[in-house]
Amino acid sequence: MLLQKLHALNFRSYSSLTTELDEKFNVFVGLNGQGKTNALDIVYYLCLGKSYFSSGDRHVVKNGESEIRLEGVFKKRNRESHVNISVVPGTYKTVTIDQKKLSKLSEHIGRYPCVMIAPADILLLIEGSAERRKLMDQCISQFDGQYLKDLIDYNRFLKQRNALLKAYKETRFIDDRVLDSFTQKMAPLAKRIYDVRHKFIDEIQDLFKANYNKISGNAEDCSIVYTSSISENPFFQICQANKEKDLVLGRTSEGIHKDDLVFKIGESRLKPYASQGQLKSFIVALKLSEYQILKKVHQFPPILILDDLFDKLDRDRISHLLELLNSDDFGQVFISDTEPERIPGILETLSSDFSVYEIKENSAVKYA
Repeated sequence: MLLQKLHALNFRSYSSLTTELDEKFNVFVGLNGQGKTNALDIVYYLCLGKSYFSSGDRHVVKNGESEIRLEGVFKKRNRESHVNISVVPGTYKTVTIDQKKLSKLSEHIGRYPCVMIAPADILLLIEGSAERRKLMDQCISQFDGQYLKDLIDYNRFLKQRNALLKAYKETRFIDDRVLDSFTQKMAPLAKRIYDVRHKFIDEIQDLFKANYNKISGNAEDCSIVYTSSISENPFFQICQANKEKDLVLGRTSEGIHKDDLVFKIGESRLKPYASQGQLKSFIVALKLSEYQILKKVHQFPPILILDDLFDKLDRDRISHLLELLNSDDFGQVFISDTEPERIPGILETLSSDFSVYEIKENSAVKYA
């Protein structure tokens, strides 16, 4: 799958950005603050209908403007598709594919699979569990529409159940039948979500280890452990056992919304004081494993985006990674970097096809 052309209006720092793209490597270079990351976020937004870096669209619209317009020409299985996205934050978001308007955003997710890796991803390795669940959900939702639907339904019922529990703290009254009805609706959803996540982590494990060894040069052993409160007891049983606790807290204390991933090097948890090289190698290996699963399911290579990933990586690790991405196992790749010669220099030694775009004051000039 390829993104052949893109056009953006009023997206973050860009009043307008239009460019044609290389089939293999697209390297965006420039100083920090010039708009490299914003250009890559346009690619991600076209693929998934949302920003990688902002939870809401209000932060994506250029200051002083009210509407975003994005256009992309994709080629998938030798067929071109034109994607148009129009957004007025708080009012509407429309996604149109070949002039056919989608009825909801979830219909777009998975059509143009994409994996992005950014420096902030390192935080998901060592901070709260919410980002690690998001890591699983973002990938699985791109190949399993039922999973995405189950996740949306579960979160809707969770919100309603929590509202009921919160109301009890204020009124000291709870209708057990209503509370149990939400729990019963959530139980089968929780079981299906758990099963899919468990299978996903089992499948990604060997891929992850192999990728980490390639990037790090077999420096360390590593692993991922999936933890969930419903691994041993059904969701409904857990909620019944925690009822008094939930009433005191005013929220549902356990369930798949509390699942987590434990990352290890050797037998020890990955620590915040691990080296930058280790942390970046870990997250890259993890995301590349997601990429490989998406490729296997869709039967074509997704788009891969690497944003400002090479700072504090030694040249050997960079070369190992680019050599891996230059293989036939990977398709179109987007890269941003502050050093204009670093990535092109390595790609030239690999005899790879690539284009370089200099980003300066939120404009892009293609010069290679």
